[in-house]
Parts: sequence; C-alpha cells; structure tokens
Amino acid sequence: KELHYLFHYLETSRYFQNSIEEAPKDNAICVKENDFNLWEEKWKYNACAPTEMAILPFRTSDYLLKDHRCVYHAVAFLYKNKAYLITAQSGTGKSTQLRNWMKLYGDETKIINGDKPIIEKTDENKIFVHPSPWKGKEGWGDDTLPPAPLGGIIFLSQAKENKIERMSNLQAAIPLLSRFLFTVESEENIR
Repeated sequence: KELHYLFHYLETSRYFQNSIEEAPKDNAICVKENDFNLWEEKWKYNACAPTEMAILPFRTSDYLLKDHRCVYHAVAFLYKNKAYLITAQSGTGKSTQLRNWMKLYGDETKIINGDKPIIEKTDENKIFVHPSPWKGKEGWGDDTLPPAPLGGIIFLSQAKENKIERMSNLQAAIPLLSRFLFTVESEENIR
C-alpha cells in the first residue's frame, strides 16, 4: 500500500528520500500540532525534524490500523523464508543480537528492517512482516523484500546468564502489545 505524507520539516522529507510520496494535506499522514506539544511536554524536545521522525511511526500506525497493519518496534530479519523479530527496550542489544545471528548464519539471513517494521494480520489470521522507512540508526533494511510470514518473536532482556525459554501467552501479552506503535486517541486503535 502506498503511503502519502505531509511533512512539517524539509529534513524529514529528505530522510524518506524516494520511499514515500508527499501529498496534499487532506490525503496525507502527518504529525499534528498537538503531537509536538505532547512530545515537548513528555520528553522536553522542541518541535523539529527528529521529533517529527519520532512521532511519524505512531501516526502511520493509526492510518494503517484500518488495514490490520501496525508499526512495531523491533529488529526484523528473514531466516529460512520466515520473519523473526527481536524486540526489547532501546539500548538492550537488539542490533548486537542481530549481528550475532548474521555472523552465525550469514547468507541465510536478510535484514527486513532495523528498527520499526510493519506487521500485518491477514483475514486468514496469518501474520506478515513488511519493511518500513524507519530503519534505525544503522540504516538496516531492504525495502525490496516482499512481506514474509512471521516465524517468531524474541523478547530480549539483559541478564547475568545466557538462556532462552518459551514464554506463555500470558507472560508474552504485555511485552508483545507494548511494542506496537500507535496513538491511544481512540478505543478503536487499541482494539
């Protein structure tokens, strides 16, 4: 699906380069003035291009939700024709884990997106992972990759020992839901 944006700052439009078209205001996804005000109040950042870039994934999700899609905070990679997500709080080591995976499996892996892929739930209840323009500070991602079926999600946390264990649905619910990026302006968005 083609997305159209209206940017407040020229620097923001340059970040997207050729991946997104700018459109007239009535058809475009854009950051609202109130978004800038809330961001400044919460994070103490003034309205500027980096602030606009930080808010746009939330507004993009709001737009995509009607199509059962949403921006998700994770590193996404392709392995054996399935998409895997590594998610955690910023600074936990998602990129480091992806580098380790790439060292182990090299050509068998491709990076879909380094920071905020788009997740889609189909009418058949299948989950697919798409590239997005938000590739993270490393700029990792391949916009030419087709949507890939979800193979799994890895919730990463720092600990004194290395271990992996399967989480129950109940254990995974809050970490899973907290990684979706959308505004909470309506009950419909949350549902």
